[in-house]
Amino acid sequence: MTAKVPRDDLVTLAALGVVAFVCCDLLHEWAGHGAACLATGGRVATLSTVHLQCMGGWQRLVSGAGIGVNLFAGALCLLWLRHLRNASIHLRYFLWLLAAYNLFTGCGYVVGSSLRDAGDLAQALRGVAWRGCSVALGLAAYAWSILAATRALRRFATAVGAAQAWRLILPPYFAAAAVACAAAARNAILPSTVLMAVSTTLGAWGFLFLPLAWRFGSPANVSEPVTRHARWVLGAAITAAIFVGALGPGIRLYATR
Repeated sequence: MTAKVPRDDLVTLAALGVVAFVCCDLLHEWAGHGAACLATGGRVATLSTVHLQCMGGWQRLVSGAGIGVNLFAGALCLLWLRHLRNASIHLRYFLWLLAAYNLFTGCGYVVGSSLRDAGDLAQALRGVAWRGCSVALGLAAYAWSILAATRALRRFATAVGAAQAWRLILPPYFAAAAVACAAAARNAILPSTVLMAVSTTLGAWGFLFLPLAWRFGSPANVSEPVTRHARWVLGAAITAAIFVGALGPGIRLYATR
């Protein structure tokens, strides 16, 4: 008889995805838009999981800061992963998810905002002839992000082919999207926020290209699975409850009129 090979735990994978996405979202809205608002003399009037309104401040910097923070955080997490030799598989996978979410979100905003001439980058570069260059730059950066994320995942993933790689991608991807949409549906400040949540979670379509990019390069060398981890699952449940219950409706700090 052969020993049963442990498989990646889907609940833990989903939990790690939820925590990684919430961190990415707060980095964009709070550490990006919020910090830029306060640093340039503005006041945060309202904030939620999909939007932050700044009164005063340097609006161009406030609009572009969310993208900048996401890209910086994603690159930093990839660099950090390269130096984690003895960390648990759960921490490494969380950092990988955090890197991927930040890179795909940042690059996705560049591409989407350029194509629609709306959103963060459009507001930051209003009046500047930028769309053609930024579309090309955004697509190139997105392609690099997919390849970089794939290489980083190979260092510790259990998948030996594209089919098995889907198991590592879909649970965190859809769990994060569900939490984001649940929070946006409770938003009492802005209309149509569910569409905004969909665009920033399911819109991180780079995840869906990872199993395809997996075909290129050598197979993963490490066979350690992402096993059930009660503390990560509990932490994700608490994180999701706060994100949906407290931050979802939005918070008004100052009257906007």
